[in-house]
Amino acid sequence: MCAGSLAKHLDKKPLQESGSRGEANERSVSNWLRRLYRSSGSRKHTVVLHAILLAGACIIAYPLLWGVFTAFKPIGEIVVFPPELLPSRFTLDSFRRAFAFQPIGLFVRNSVIQSGAITLGQLVTATCAAYAFARLEFRGRNLLFYITLASMMIPIQVIMVPLYGFVTSLGWSNTFMGLTVPFLAHGFSIFLMRQAFLNIPRDIEEAAVIDGCGRIRVLWHVLIPSSRASVGAAAIFTAVYHWNTYIWPLLITSTSATRTVQPGLAMFIEIEAGTDMGRLMAAAIVVALPTVVAFLMGQRSFVRGVTMSGIKG
Repeated sequence: MCAGSLAKHLDKKPLQESGSRGEANERSVSNWLRRLYRSSGSRKHTVVLHAILLAGACIIAYPLLWGVFTAFKPIGEIVVFPPELLPSRFTLDSFRRAFAFQPIGLFVRNSVIQSGAITLGQLVTATCAAYAFARLEFRGRNLLFYITLASMMIPIQVIMVPLYGFVTSLGWSNTFMGLTVPFLAHGFSIFLMRQAFLNIPRDIEEAAVIDGCGRIRVLWHVLIPSSRASVGAAAIFTAVYHWNTYIWPLLITSTSATRTVQPGLAMFIEIEAGTDMGRLMAAAIVVALPTVVAFLMGQRSFVRGVTMSGIKG
């Protein structure tokens, strides 16, 4: 016994010494990298890198700035050559022409109803399904979860024809039911909420059960409040995605009463008569503004939710 213990101890010493040497080497390497970063050559490299990144950012941002400023230009300055970025004077004529050409306000209202209903529905289904996958023990749980993940890999274009036939057979064409019901559940929202629930210690849930809470109260009063960041991230993902959806609303709607913003925005493009770029850019700003405001308001929850949900598998 003693000989065996001594042998193990002797075997561990070289490992400990090699570990100490490894740590010393790591510290020396990190110190060398720190000195290299602080050197003048490294600073020049950093300046060059930041200059390249700034140039790339300007190239990416220029079309966006051009579209915003074009919406405020007088109509005579939009097609001048060479093109100018800034208008000589700011005007709202393009916005007046846009609202007179198509009912943008109605399109925005329809998209708010569509995105809001789908977001609310997905949050309800995702939290319930995620609670089952994260906390309940039942046969076939992992298989069902893998099937849910696999559903995320199927493009909407693959199932669009049979889905369209099914929805039209129910008489849901040109209705909000047809726009929302097929998307009230999604694998990504379920996955995001499940990962968030897995990060919550079971001790909190067990304490709530001891106090007399049932499963629904535990979900509503413990898990969901503890996962507000993930709920916000799932809501932003879902709302922005369905706000920008184009193909399905184009198929299922044919009247302005239920048409959403993306098919409505496409109506501003006129091939034969020529597209009024000022009117188009004004409509694009009106369509994009709600999503930009929503993201800026929920940016912190969005980042925290995505980060926290990826900690534990």
